[in-house]
Amino acid sequence: MDLYPFPAAIQIQDRVSAHQYSSAVYAQGAIDRCLVMWADASIDPSGLSASAVRYLGPSSQRWKESVTLNSLQYGSSGSYEGEFIAILEAFRLAHELALAGAFDRLVIFSDCQSVLKALAKNKGFPVMSSPALVYDMYCYAYALYGAGIEVELRWVPGHAGVGGNVRADKLAQRVRRLAQEIMADEAPGLVVKNVVTTTSSRESLRLALLGRWAHGIQRECGQRQESVFDIESQYVKNILDMFPAIPEYLRQQMLETAQREWIAGAAMQIETLLGLGEVGVEWWGGY
Repeated sequence: MDLYPFPAAIQIQDRVSAHQYSSAVYAQGAIDRCLVMWADASIDPSGLSASAVRYLGPSSQRWKESVTLNSLQYGSSGSYEGEFIAILEAFRLAHELALAGAFDRLVIFSDCQSVLKALAKNKGFPVMSSPALVYDMYCYAYALYGAGIEVELRWVPGHAGVGGNVRADKLAQRVRRLAQEIMADEAPGLVVKNVVTTTSSRESLRLALLGRWAHGIQRECGQRQESVFDIESQYVKNILDMFPAIPEYLRQQMLETAQREWIAGAAMQIETLLGLGEVGVEWWGGY
């Protein structure tokens, strides 16, 4: 499958040139009609991956962040997959932001040459936990192309002091370590899949990881005297805000999240919010 913007829009310069270019782009700050995103990942030997994206918001001109946590399979592909997901998340966020029409050009910086080279050739992808990751990347690229947005992927030397890369790297490391602490204290052995957080605060990350069973939500229920249904409904709506606006993909991710977290009535709420009919029994495995 050949796909815009691959391979022509992927730039891997020599180290000196790449450092100079990425540093110059970072120094410019906000660029008119251009969205610049910095993607990086931090992977622990245990398999926990934090894929981070940092960027200047097109409207607020403030730094924004998003981190996606996954429990990856063991092996050498773990680091690769974490970096791939970081770029994928940059595409997802750009797709959502494109709806506002605030930019015509997208530049994504990554320090992982192996991922960029595989995307340029559309081959050479190591075995990943889900083959759908590559397909999703292509879907977003097609969508941005259809919206008339010029897309560019560039290599930035890692750990070389380039501001945007440093921001993304530190964010990924901080969130991964914090998630490990939370999981070790409250949910040893927890397997996470596409857990997205837009803040690196401990409590927000805790709620994202543990869902309605987190003590914070239970305290909120007691203090505000809200029903469990109301809290579940808000929880589902919060998750909906984190995922791509592609109905079938969104539906699948939400149903998997509801199944994993055992949220009573969540499937019905998801279907109602999306207007996509009834839930198939296969999603619930007979529960």
